[in-house]
Amino acid sequence: MFKQNINIKTTSKKMLGDLQTPMNIYLKIRDQFRDTILLESSDAKNMDHNFSFIAINAIAGIEIKNLKEFEVKFPGENPEKHLLADYSVPDLLNQFSKSFICSGTKDSIEETAQSLFGYTSFEAVQFFENLTFKAQSKEVEIPILRYRLYQYVVAINHYNDEMHIIENQIKNLKSELYLLESLIKNQNSVIYPFEKTVEETSNITDEEYIELVKTAQKHCMRGDVFQLVLSRRFE
Repeated sequence: MFKQNINIKTTSKKMLGDLQTPMNIYLKIRDQFRDTILLESSDAKNMDHNFSFIAINAIAGIEIKNLKEFEVKFPGENPEKHLLADYSVPDLLNQFSKSFICSGTKDSIEETAQSLFGYTSFEAVQFFENLTFKAQSKEVEIPILRYRLYQYVVAINHYNDEMHIIENQIKNLKSELYLLESLIKNQNSVIYPFEKTVEETSNITDEEYIELVKTAQKHCMRGDVFQLVLSRRFE
């Protein structure tokens, strides 16, 4: 489907990360680089699966906003929408990822940075099972599936406090690695003031939430499920 052959050359540098936290780095760079995300790990005792990732400046991506169409974007091009009925979701993701020809990497961290970062929501089960959910209200609607390829990835190893700054280089894509490094090394973080202008409200009352908790407790005690996590929306 996608007739792109985009070459990616990946480079990286390593430095000490004991004076930084993932959240601190994220707060320093989110206003300078668009579409920045943080995937944070809390496991510092295990040598494996102990990395936090900050993915910075999305340069390509694929997104499914509803059950009828999807949107795809490649570097330097405008987003394009296509009908979803003509494709299966796994094939769609596979074909999109094959549009990029990645260079050899010197370690597994560089290889990870060549990956797609994003999420698949619970609603995506409709693509794989014979299920149909009630449509979400517009005020809380988010894409069903969203994956991006990022120009930069900062990987922090919590086991040995090493930080890797990785760049995916693509032809005609301007590098601002120097700016990213200077922001990370800057000891000052931007702090914005916050205050409430109206009273806090929720989509359900306290009494309604308590009844939901009681219902969840019954299911747990009966053995239907091991755990239920209930949530309510505040604004």
